[in-house]
Order: sequence, then C-alpha cells, then structure tokens
Amino acid sequence: GATAPEWVTVAAASSDFVKLATVSCTAAATVAIDGHFSATYDKYYLYWQGIYPSAHSDYLRMRVNASGTAITASNYRTTQPTSANNGGTGEVGYKAQYDTDHFFMTNDASNTHGTQYTQGGWLMTVNDPLGTAAAKIFLGDSYVTVNGGGTYNWRNLLGCTYNTTPAISGFTFYWSTGGNFAAQGDFILYGVK
Repeated sequence: GATAPEWVTVAAASSDFVKLATVSCTAAATVAIDGHFSATYDKYYLYWQGIYPSAHSDYLRMRVNASGTAITASNYRTTQPTSANNGGTGEVGYKAQYDTDHFFMTNDASNTHGTQYTQGGWLMTVNDPLGTAAAKIFLGDSYVTVNGGGTYNWRNLLGCTYNTTPAISGFTFYWSTGGNFAAQGDFILYGVK
C-alpha cells in the first residue's frame, strides 16, 4: 500500500572518476603504464608518488607509447617553469627542450635521488590519447621536498607536446643515466568522464 515499505533493485554504482591502474616501481630501468586507455573516458589523470632512482643525480624522463612500445622519435617538446625555496631563499627558473626523444619530468637531479629525500606528488592531465587528429598535449604539476627535513622545496609546472598525431597506449618512465628505479613508489592512472 501507499504507506507500506516497498522493495526495489538498486542500480549498480557508477562513477565519473575511476582508478584504472596502479603500477608499483621495481628495481628496473623502466616503468611503463600502458594499455588502459579506452573510449570510455574523455580524459585521464596520471599521478605518481614516492618514486626515486636507485643511484644519485638522475633526472626523470618520460616517453609516450604506441601499441605498447615507447616512441623514441625526436618529436618531444617540453617547457618547465619552476620555483624553489632553498633554506628560506626563493629561486625561480625555466627549462625548455625542443624536438628531443623524451619529455623531462624533473627540473633538478636533487628532486629525485636517494632514500634520504622525501618525494611529494605529481599530477598530469592526459586528453584524448587515442585521437589522431592533433598533437598530444600534457600538463603536469609537482611539488617535491628534498633533504629529508624540507630544506629544499621544488614546485614544477610542466607543459609537454608530442608534436605528431599517433594514438598512444601509455607511457614509459626512465632515468637520465639509465639506472634503475628504487623499489618504491607508484604510478596511478585515473579515468575521467
């Protein structure tokens, strides 16, 4: 009746923001997050946390993948304005690379070396990775504390353009010296409708 309880089947839960994959770093020279793009999502967020190389003085680099393989052609363009707080002294800087074979992710080697360094987080937007009508553009933002107690703090903004139009399947990360990752930290991919 109108005042009695009524039973219905609840619709399945859904979300417009979904974790698609987590890739944990191992003691290897590369880490790839690949094969998770689909027509289900309009854009993606890629986040990393707690990564560093197994040796000192390395810069983190990234390549796009096509069909699961990193592309090494010289079509990568990166701009990176940075700001830093070094023991209370402010610094600003800017880096740019044009038609290289990779994107650079960190501005300074001290951002990402050694267990005594504390990693912050990094977030990158990925729009239309499967599209083939335009060059690929990625925007990133990171904040990293180094020297354990926060003596040196980096804020990096990142603009990346892959200046050609393949459908991309994912990303491969590696260090500038070719050394291994420490077995710590994760890359996490989210899909956004």
